[in-house]
Amino acid sequence: MIGIDCNITAGPCELLNPCQNQGTCANSTDNNLGYKCQCLQGFDGDNCQYDRRPCNQRHVGIMEHVMKHRMPHSNVIVKQDGQVFIAN
Repeated sequence: MIGIDCNITAGPCELLNPCQNQGTCANSTDNNLGYKCQCLQGFDGDNCQYDRRPCNQRHVGIMEHVMKHRMPHSNVIVKQDGQVFIAN
């Protein structure tokens, strides 16, 4: 309970808003956290903080950077579906 008169019920979900990446929070007594996040497909972790989507834009950018660094004289293209094209 919070508020001047301790009349407002607020659990961890309301106080912390812990779920990331559009996860849905539910107050829970099933774990030490006091809440449980229901993650969208492709995300996991206690707070949905891990992006496990195979071809999200961040992973494509990282892959392209690594490939260009390893093969600086090649034209490297990484498509959204994860395909890598290399032209010398």
